[in-house]
Amino acid sequence: MAEIKKITVENTDGTIEVISKGLVANYSDGEDNTVTFNMVGIGGKDLYAIVMSMVSLGEQMGFFGDKEVSR
Repeated sequence: MAEIKKITVENTDGTIEVISKGLVANYSDGEDNTVTFNMVGIGGKDLYAIVMSMVSLGEQMGFFGDKEVSR
């Protein structure tokens, strides 16, 4: 399997960002709702920080309270 060197993001205004350390999640609608991740320059501590930040965001948005989240 090839190793990812960089992630390129093209913005609607035409500007381009090159990410040398980060994570991109791709969500595929369909029967299986597949989520795939591409990471570049990420180690264990980085991934932990990303996951904890996403959990915190979910809490702030009310996804993990007494509300049921539909999938």
